[in-house]
Amino acid sequence: MNWKKEQNISPHFVDFGLSATRFGRLAWFQFSPVGKPTFILFKKNQNGEFIKEQELYMDKEEFAKLSNMKDYILEHAQNLAEQQYSGALEKGLTMNQILEQCQDVMDVATQKNRRICATIKRYKMADPNSIYIQLRVFCRKEMEEFKQAAYVNYRLDEFVDLCKVLNDFV
Repeated sequence: MNWKKEQNISPHFVDFGLSATRFGRLAWFQFSPVGKPTFILFKKNQNGEFIKEQELYMDKEEFAKLSNMKDYILEHAQNLAEQQYSGALEKGLTMNQILEQCQDVMDVATQKNRRICATIKRYKMADPNSIYIQLRVFCRKEMEEFKQAAYVNYRLDEFVDLCKVLNDFV
């Protein structure tokens, strides 16, 4: 793992799940050891450069809840039963439509207008490496339906590495 500390407003970060084509990053700001934790997924583009593909922010309480649930989420992903292939999600779906298409859904934190879930999907039944854990944030304005605001989609092996990083915060 690559621990890096920078000064002032630059975040500290840990890279995990390093592969030739993608990696995850957990970043936080120096003035608060675990303030505004940010989960990021980088993917290699056509030019061979890693670019930020997905990003999700949490507050301290949400981060603490996720840290406490990480082993439970990981256990569910590793024991994912053979279920029918559900395929990739379409854009513009409601929260309920998205959650219905996942093989497993675990609430991390729920507030009046914000909900964070960990979901698990196995995209190809013949390929055990197609299991992904998504951290999803759904938001809404007063009296509106929840809509997905952000998500980060980690492969199972990347989530295993993320759990090791989270162990350092506990």
